[in-house]
Amino acid sequence: MISYDQYENKIKKYAKFKNFMKRFKFLFIGIFALIIATIATLLAVKGSFSGAIKIADSVYGDTYSDPEGVSAFMSSVSYEYAR
Repeated sequence: MISYDQYENKIKKYAKFKNFMKRFKFLFIGIFALIIATIATLLAVKGSFSGAIKIADSVYGDTYSDPEGVSAFMSSVSYEYAR
């Protein structure tokens, strides 16, 4: 059996933790919101192109050089052509 003193100590620890969470709940919510916003922003901008993208009128079989100065944020640049 659990004695009353052990039970009281357990409840006091729980009450301390609950009061700590109550006191700093806005801080925790703010940090959590900031983390979610950062993740959402990084997912939204991943692969965004920077630099001038110029698609020339080309015909299948023509030689084509990759544009210089084009880069993508947190990603590599690749080209695909329709057949």
